[in-house]
Amino acid sequence: MIAALLLLAATSDCTATVLRDIVCADTDLRAADAALVRAEGALIASSPRKASLRQRAAAFRATLVNAYDGMPRAPFTRDQLLDQYREERDDLADQVARDASVDRSDPTRRFADACFAHALKLGCRVDSAGWTNGKDGLRIMWQIQSGATETDGVGAGVMLWDASVPAKPSLIGWSFDGVTYEAPKLNMDSPEPLLWVAGTRAGTAAWNADLLFAKRGGQWVEIETESWRDDLDTRLPKGYGVWKGIDYDFIGMGGSSDLWRKDDANCCATGGRIYFEFAVEGTSLVLKDVQLSLTDDMRGSRSIDRVEDVPAS
Repeated sequence: MIAALLLLAATSDCTATVLRDIVCADTDLRAADAALVRAEGALIASSPRKASLRQRAAAFRATLVNAYDGMPRAPFTRDQLLDQYREERDDLADQVARDASVDRSDPTRRFADACFAHALKLGCRVDSAGWTNGKDGLRIMWQIQSGATETDGVGAGVMLWDASVPAKPSLIGWSFDGVTYEAPKLNMDSPEPLLWVAGTRAGTAAWNADLLFAKRGGQWVEIETESWRDDLDTRLPKGYGVWKGIDYDFIGMGGSSDLWRKDDANCCATGGRIYFEFAVEGTSLVLKDVQLSLTDDMRGSRSIDRVEDVPAS
């Protein structure tokens, strides 16, 4: 997906999109685009969350492309477009710094007491730590941190190791995207073992900061959980939406959320409830099906098995 969206790095065709035409014609924009491509590649190469980073890079570029295509005039001035690139590159630099702070030494003796990363520089402490056991000797060692940074304020972090070989725990991955994390869970009944950490981002929307990994060929591979939402609106009746994070259940490969109507306040959803069925395909979580329980004004609710059965309103 990224290769199709790279403005310059993947192609010499400067007329494939309106935005690409604009970037190709400007020396500074070309340089900014190339610098962003390099920064994305460096971060993806060094991070255990490769699938999510690829998806976010593609989403950033898709947002810019869509903002220009079909518009009577450019949505940004040249300098504003440069700022978009710089802000994205600065965010990637922050992520590189957080990843570089990870302590990759043996955590066995200190993981319950010492923060095995220095991303949360202000007052980092270990709130909880422990083991999660699966079948056939699979054992996950984990650490949940709290602290703060000068730029983002209060936050949380989670570190994960595969401790199936007790004398040699191996680092699986980490995240500092959230403000809360829960102890990891293992789904040993899926076609491949799944490791799930529930997490929440800062803000009233409580967007998800969940982590999902699959053990594949002896290695833990990250599964991105963001791209499935791209077509969610097409699966909903007209006038309904999912405005906040959802309640995942990767033990049952499902999830749920309140439904908002277009005139609802952000605090208070009145549309009913939506239930999701998920599957893992490649390195992405995909939406297989939905079930709806819609509220009919104030008179009660009606259940719909599939969104296709819901008449547009």
